[in-house]
Amino acid sequence: MHMMTTCFVLMLSLPLASCYKCNDYNFYRNHLEDFKIQCGEKTSVEFKDKSGVIKAKDFTEDEFNQFFSKMLRFQACIRVDEVAFRKVSFPAVSARADVKCLRSLAAVVITNNPRLEEIVFGNGTVPASYVPTLMVRGNKKLSNETINNLNLIKAGARKSKRNQIQVYGEILDNSKLCIRDDLEKHLRTRLIDLNMTVPEQCEMVCMGGTVTSVYIETTITGRQCDIIRGDLIIKNWKGDTTPLQHLSTIRKIKGVLHIRDNANIEKLEFFPALEEIDAESEHKRPALLISNNSVLEQVQFVSLVKITTTARISTVITNNPKLIIIKDEWYEAAGGKNRTEIVLANIKEDESGFGSPLLYIVLVIVIIVVFITLALRYTYGGQATISSYQSHTKHMKKASTILCTNSARTNVIASNSFNRQFL
Repeated sequence: MHMMTTCFVLMLSLPLASCYKCNDYNFYRNHLEDFKIQCGEKTSVEFKDKSGVIKAKDFTEDEFNQFFSKMLRFQACIRVDEVAFRKVSFPAVSARADVKCLRSLAAVVITNNPRLEEIVFGNGTVPASYVPTLMVRGNKKLSNETINNLNLIKAGARKSKRNQIQVYGEILDNSKLCIRDDLEKHLRTRLIDLNMTVPEQCEMVCMGGTVTSVYIETTITGRQCDIIRGDLIIKNWKGDTTPLQHLSTIRKIKGVLHIRDNANIEKLEFFPALEEIDAESEHKRPALLISNNSVLEQVQFVSLVKITTTARISTVITNNPKLIIIKDEWYEAAGGKNRTEIVLANIKEDESGFGSPLLYIVLVIVIIVVFITLALRYTYGGQATISSYQSHTKHMKKASTILCTNSARTNVIASNSFNRQFL
């Protein structure tokens, strides 16, 4: 009895006493440092009753993720609910989660976290004997691209003589969680009785990268990508440009779009649906760069309305010797003329988009020449007509006079002849 009292006193005054039980720890924030000191090497944690709950609300994000960074096995109910964490990570957990939770909820419940963007699991499987392993719902920023190794989590594996993959799981009400058909089929073959809902209007998110034939085949083809997360770089493309047509469904790039050093691309017509480029980076880079494309003649971004970046210049178009564009259209999308850098190698285009000043000069000269020609023709052509008319009239009068004179002479001769005959 005396020893128990002493231990109790020691527990109250000195949490690091020898009677401290690492396997019966409540994991609340005010005890965390004590646990690290006393039980830092212990990687298996368990509770003896149903009340053992680790609540993320009792931790900062860094503390929570550090706590689970080396834990291989747990016997606790983990609740990540309505916190401001951006990421939760269980990289080492790989053993069975033998735990009984109140109301038979899952061992790990991650719900209603408005800022949560990423969940990381390790490469192992985490079956549970009594309750489902995982419940995820109501996390608005979460997407399938940021739930790492989800297919390795055996949600709620029941006891089975055959194997440990007969499971029950829930993935519900995650408005941004989009799962491809092939991934859904894979999940349903691995997770028996999977209860999963996917939003009807689901945006397909694909990762960015340097565009090569391999990238298109493995990342883009067949996925109908709506959003590219990360930079999209098209450089040194060689050969047929037909594979680039697979980029035609992209509506938004969350990164930069750089198209440079291409000797085979004549028309940039692979982005008919692209509406927005958002650099989303602390690095001050142009969101759109089109440079050093030796045969590029046309750039067609028929849907592009917004280009944003933290850099002063959002759009750079330079050193494309055959390219002709309408600058005003780019100024509007880029946020103003002062946010663009457009240099055309052969033609310095007027900002209104109607060509170079030389063209205006040629047109004015042509108009002046035509006007002078018409004026001269009217002036001198009219005088020639009047002169011709006057000359013609003069000749007519002269002919008439001669005719009359000859007629009179004829009459006189005839009269004299008549008189001589009858006298």
